[in-house]
Amino acid sequence: MKKIFGLAWSAILVVTMVATGTSAYFNNTEHSTGNLITAGTLNLVDTISGSATNASVAVADGADSINDSVNFGLTDPVRPGSSGVVTWTLNNTGNLPGTLTLVSTATFSEGAAPNEPELAADPTNLIGLGQKLLVWVTFNNGSATSDVLGTSGAYASLSGLAAALSLQSVQMGRVNVDTNATLVYVLHWSVPTAVGNEIQGDSATLNVEFTLTDSAYIAPVPDGDNNVGSQYLIFSQSDNISLENMYAANWTTGLTGKGIAFNGSNSYVSIADSAAYHFTSQVSMEAWVYTSEQKEAKIIEKGDWDGQGIDQDKWDGWQVGVYINGDKKYDIVWGQGRPLLNTWYHIAYTYDGTTLRLYINGAECNSMALSGSLKVNTRPISIGSDGGKQKFFNGIIDQARIYDTALTADQIKAHYNAFKPQ
Repeated sequence: MKKIFGLAWSAILVVTMVATGTSAYFNNTEHSTGNLITAGTLNLVDTISGSATNASVAVADGADSINDSVNFGLTDPVRPGSSGVVTWTLNNTGNLPGTLTLVSTATFSEGAAPNEPELAADPTNLIGLGQKLLVWVTFNNGSATSDVLGTSGAYASLSGLAAALSLQSVQMGRVNVDTNATLVYVLHWSVPTAVGNEIQGDSATLNVEFTLTDSAYIAPVPDGDNNVGSQYLIFSQSDNISLENMYAANWTTGLTGKGIAFNGSNSYVSIADSAAYHFTSQVSMEAWVYTSEQKEAKIIEKGDWDGQGIDQDKWDGWQVGVYINGDKKYDIVWGQGRPLLNTWYHIAYTYDGTTLRLYINGAECNSMALSGSLKVNTRPISIGSDGGKQKFFNGIIDQARIYDTALTADQIKAHYNAFKPQ
């Protein structure tokens, strides 16, 4: 557990007037005593529990232990038709709010196959338990439950679980102070009854590391699956993030926690150019958007005609575009016309050097075959307008992010599921 300390200052001022005989002068002595620096605390306390059907379960949950575990099938083996649940309950008993991030890895091991029948069923050792085990993961932030991966009616493959968990970054409050002081992740797993000999002797292991940091500190998305790349977080739901050059834009209630309200006439956010934003081969952008007006506007952009970003068109709705170096800018639209007003949309796009893709609410809705390096510009990142000059957005933008790589469809789906409106 990582702890970041804050400072609280207090001072007691004592003023004393001292008279010394009949001397013809005055003496005023001021003392500043009891000056106190108090370090704030973060204390992440986790509890793990498990249950199973048609398999044994063994839980190792120490008192605020660093390493807890649940083992299934040690005495009563996992088999076709087995299922179970793992619940992680996390509390912040410190006096500072924080940001909870997860790093997860999954490993699979093929058993020492007997001559028959696993060898015949799984001759290449590629379709064992790690591929057949299905999972559904939910997250509760103290007020609502959302799907992280899969759904109750459509479990997902275990192979995508580590990546989905490693994309989690959520705000965590204080016990007895904030509603989001207790966060709960629940993993449901199942081995379909149709699975056969190919899982004999196999094992699957999932490791999850939870880290709580001071909310004023913004870390990149964990790169647990080696595919996420660096995330340059523009802003999220934390109340404690100060944005540079915030013009007539104000913090307001967002999709979760805080978002930024734009008035449609002169408000925007500008973030200075940095070499970190000079993408050449791949890029992804995403944001939760709540529009209150049908108009031509910018959501988040790096450059305009000479860059890349997410836009709102007055008639075609959501669109995204990238500028290919030495060529021109290419745009694609979502194809559903005008969006509904006063409704949250998750908008994301990716460019991987071969294809430009647009995702709305976790699903790909349009794509274009495209190749070439991205044009680099030195303009600032602008949120809610075209550089503070035109195309002002009217509504709320929350959790705007830029990445230096092309997110996968599963990663974007996980981002949408983490905060989708209930």
